Amino acid sequence: MAFYRMRSAFEPMLIHRFAQRADEAQVDALDRALERFEDTARASDDVRRIHRARDGFYEVLFDGADSRPLEQVVRHEYAALRIYRRQRLTPAQELRRIRINAAAIRRVIPRIAQRECSAAGTFSHRMLSEDHAATMRVLARSGGD
Repeated sequence: MAFYRMRSAFEPMLIHRFAQRADEAQVDALDRALERFEDTARASDDVRRIHRARDGFYEVLFDGADSRPLEQVVRHEYAALRIYRRQRLTPAQELRRIRINAAAIRRVIPRIAQRECSAAGTFSHRMLSEDHAATMRVLARSGGD
């Protein structure tokens, strides 16, 4: 699917750039934003509320990466994927996917904090590939495309 290929190409570059350019306060803010996202994903069944918490994480990521072109591409692909998933996944399926995604994102933070730019980008690419594969498995089981 084109959405996932685009996201898998550009989001790792965004994460690499964040790890390269963000100051310590931004890295700390990213960790706190991810905590809010994780806490919301665990405590709430409201997918929109969880998406808003995840959006906060991305806002910090965009700020620290300081790349308007990357931000625009990732925002566009993220919005397209959100619509695609809303049309094809049940709320329960999306909730499960989001919770798995939150846990996967947690694993990239140490690489960012250690300024392992390439490792952070590579790990992000792998995480996005796993997210795509999980979504496709859910769709295959439910008869979606």
